[in-house]
Amino acid sequence: MSLLNSRVTRRTALVAGGGGALAVATAAAARAGDASGTQTADSPVRRRVIDVDVTTDGGFQLPSTVPAGLVTFHFHSAEDGYHAIQGFALNPGADLAATIETIRAGVGDDRAAAAAAHRTLLATTTLVGGAVGIQDPGVTVAIPLDAGTYYFIDYNDYFIEGMATPRVHTLQVVGPTARVQLPGFDASVIAVPMDHDTATHEAFGFLSPTALPLDGTYLMINASDEIHDIGWRHAKPGTTDEYLTAYYTAVRNGTPLPGPSPWLEGNLHGLQGVAPGRYAVVSIGFAEAGDYVLVCYVPSAETGVPHTLDGMFLVTHLS
Repeated sequence: MSLLNSRVTRRTALVAGGGGALAVATAAAARAGDASGTQTADSPVRRRVIDVDVTTDGGFQLPSTVPAGLVTFHFHSAEDGYHAIQGFALNPGADLAATIETIRAGVGDDRAAAAAAHRTLLATTTLVGGAVGIQDPGVTVAIPLDAGTYYFIDYNDYFIEGMATPRVHTLQVVGPTARVQLPGFDASVIAVPMDHDTATHEAFGFLSPTALPLDGTYLMINASDEIHDIGWRHAKPGTTDEYLTAYYTAVRNGTPLPGPSPWLEGNLHGLQGVAPGRYAVVSIGFAEAGDYVLVCYVPSAETGVPHTLDGMFLVTHLS
């Protein structure tokens, strides 16, 4: 079976199967009407929000236990630097220490090692998301969690001089999982194999409206067979998909850039890595209106090249 067919078949099977996170998320998106609709079928849901204040020196704190269901975190930091909070569960037989080292390879510069790490994580863990680019006012993420043990780390810990291993926070999710009722959201943002729509190439992409509210809430779904993060990066006014294609092609190939950097800031803001079929409802406090590009910097499981460098991006306007 070709890679194109395997991707399309897997996504179709997940939806047709009527179970799992993707089926739930797809049904929620359908209630919204389409990717550009506003979800109004359910009234706003009042739920506890776990406040997570992140610093480089102190790290962050989580409660020891939470009830199963849709668990909502508000990640924020007074620091302007990089923080990326990742949550995951271990698949049967997987080892936590080995997983920590696998993630280290995944965030490193060796593309072959990063690709191997991606494949290992697909087999041994379930990445449930988190948040990246959390400088105040932060990112709120509602994540569906069944009963079990989950671990959360800050990827920034891998880059702190003198820190041998990242600080690991264990979260026990307990009790039965009630029917998930999603909070209201403004639009769906879906990571997909682009060949699902075009059948012309085997790259990943985003299905999303290109005009979005600045202070919006988004149902973010990974409807592919690789791990993805889903976030926005603030771009210079007038940035186009065509320029980004030329820019990222040059970055990937190590050839002269076609012009200046398209970015107004270094951080992206949004949902940290999620496994295939996972979803979350995400709200982001953007500072100003403008052009923002949907990106995914997870390295490909095949090449180790970050997905965005291979064309997984979409220019949007937030206002």
